[in-house]
Formats: sequence, C-alpha cells, structure tokens
Amino acid sequence: MKFCPDCGNNIEGMKFCNECGYKVNSDVAVKKQEPTQKVDTNNSEQELLKFSTYMFGLENQKAKVGGKFDLSIPQFNYTVTTERLIIEKQGVVSKNRDDVELYKIKDINVKQGLKEKMMKVGDIEIISIDKSDPVVTLKRIHNPLDVKETLRSAVRESKKDMKVSYREDL
Repeated sequence: MKFCPDCGNNIEGMKFCNECGYKVNSDVAVKKQEPTQKVDTNNSEQELLKFSTYMFGLENQKAKVGGKFDLSIPQFNYTVTTERLIIEKQGVVSKNRDDVELYKIKDINVKQGLKEKMMKVGDIEIISIDKSDPVVTLKRIHNPLDVKETLRSAVRESKKDMKVSYREDL
C-alpha cells in the first residue's frame, strides 16, 4: 500500500490525496508500515478497549461514484484508555477526533430497541461535565452492555486515581 508523505493517508491508485490534497507522484509516494498512534504520553496511559461503529458487514467497503471515485463509508472508531475515551470519525474527506476525560463522565446509558437487541447492537449515551460536548452518543455499538461495563470500570478507576469524588443532593 502507498501512503501520502504529508499526512500518511492511504493513496493507493489515486492522483491526489483525499485527506490533504497532495498531488501524488508514483515516485514520491512512500510505502509505510502500519500507521501508529501515540497514545501513551507519560507511560501511565494504557489502551483498554478499541471498537468501532457496527456497520452490519459494510465496514471498510467502498462505493464507486460516477464510475471514477472510490468513497468509503464514514465510520466512527473509539478507543478507551486508562485516562480518556478517544472518538475518531473517519469520513470521505476529513477526519475528526474528540477526547472525553474519563473522570469527567457522570453517567453511561445503553439504548436498544427490539431489533437492536436481536442483533446485539445498541447506542451508548455518555453524560459528562465536558464543556464542549456534555452528551456524547456512541451509535450502533456491537455488544453495548459489555462495552458499557468496561467503560464504567475504567471511569471508576480513573476517578479513584484522580481522587475525584462527588455527592448528589437527595
């Protein structure tokens, strides 16, 4: 596979990088090993769980548009570390990343209808005290109850490590 020398995006069979617009020359494009993402900033953060939006078997599929362009289906990728939840949206042209610190999460809810229960898919709603996005919904997650429990345990450990406590008015 060939990757863009500017941004590292896959440019196999393209004339321009769909991420940064770099003009691809067959001589300039370099082969690159598995792109790595540095999550560990001070050797204390570890990856606990990695999952993505369940696309019913359409993950990493491409559709031909106008017979010329390959467009991939937008997908959300999630990573739970010991300190945060990383949400990445990989679209056709852009890539967005949002982080939610685990100690800021107040509540985690799972929503499933009858059809979703049968397919073992559901939405996870995360309520936090994050100013930029206080309610985050992780849509179409496979085995959402297992993911919720893993996330809940990570949140409890993060709050314990940060010595964060709270009380509710009764």
